[in-house]
Amino acid sequence: AGEVAESRFEVLRSRRVGIFHRGAAAEGAALVAIGDWAAAKQQLGSVESMRLFDEVDSPVNGRIVGIFVADGEPVEYGQPLFHLELMDQPVAEQEEA
Repeated sequence: AGEVAESRFEVLRSRRVGIFHRGAAAEGAALVAIGDWAAAKQQLGSVESMRLFDEVDSPVNGRIVGIFVADGEPVEYGQPLFHLELMDQPVAEQEEA
């Protein structure tokens, strides 16, 4: 107790030009919200390009602290999509420690 978990941040960027969706597809419900825990390789959203959906997956374990693009907005290659606070375990587990 008394130790502060070391954290750092990462910005997840679009790998392609297209339309950003917060769900797995154009009409899908949002997969995550600000404050949610995301596991590495978990799908956070998708980018639609030429009717194909490219999954936007978290590269790390962490907490979502920002979502830069609204559902249905066009995105460019390299445009920031999500802001993640890197953590080794879910926030709830850290608070119990």
